[in-house]
Amino acid sequence: MTLAQGRAIITLTTERGNTMLVYHTELSNATEEDAIDYARGMVWNEVECSEQEIAHKQHIEDVDGVGVWYCYGADHYFFTDELPLEEE
Repeated sequence: MTLAQGRAIITLTTERGNTMLVYHTELSNATEEDAIDYARGMVWNEVECSEQEIAHKQHIEDVDGVGVWYCYGADHYFFTDELPLEEE
């Protein structure tokens, strides 16, 4: 299992159009179970995220407000903020 932090990776379709909030973390050479376990164990409020638009993705599971996705174009897992947007 390989972990890379500090790189923005992928996007999904949300209420915001075709962009999603993607955490700057990716997981390579891992299984779906590894990615889900990683999502459960990570302290996500310490990781930056940004809006991105990504193609070639498959939703795996939501874990406590974090989306676990597989990017079959780049062969890695990425994670998204799935909590509802706060109204201003």
